[in-house]
Amino acid sequence: MNDNQPWPLMGQAAASRAAEILVRYAAWQLADCAAYDLPLAGFLQEKTIALLVAATDEALSPASAAMHGSLLETRSDGLIIGTEGSRREQPEIALGLWRSGRVTWHQPLVPWLAEDGAMWLVPAPVAPAGSQSAYKLVPRHLRVDTVPWRAETERRDGFTRAIAAFAAVGEDR
Repeated sequence: MNDNQPWPLMGQAAASRAAEILVRYAAWQLADCAAYDLPLAGFLQEKTIALLVAATDEALSPASAAMHGSLLETRSDGLIIGTEGSRREQPEIALGLWRSGRVTWHQPLVPWLAEDGAMWLVPAPVAPAGSQSAYKLVPRHLRVDTVPWRAETERRDGFTRAIAAFAAVGEDR
């Protein structure tokens, strides 16, 4: 494992407002990775779906490179939330999916909130053209699907709802 930077900067998931919001929408039961040494000791995990969650103020690409080995070692998916250090209205997210001994990264993703209250991770507006995979946050897994909107107005409305959901939690504190 790599004990060098950016590990200490990635162990902030428990204190992340964005992680709290995503967990609430997904109905995940996250716990500390207390059984592990650094860097995993700073992560949160959802054991039922083999998911490690970290938050960082760093750029997503170096953070995902740093987390990569841990996902291979634990045979887990990974969710990195780029959060509070930025001035963005909502977090950018990197999602690493472990399958058959390989991890594939999907980034940048951003939250998108459907009219029915379902939270999705969808390609950020700055994502390369053709990035059409989306991930619905559900209790027992991350459901991979195509983007959940049919028209540009639906896409914009979902981003607006997600931004409002993240702002509302900030007002609750």
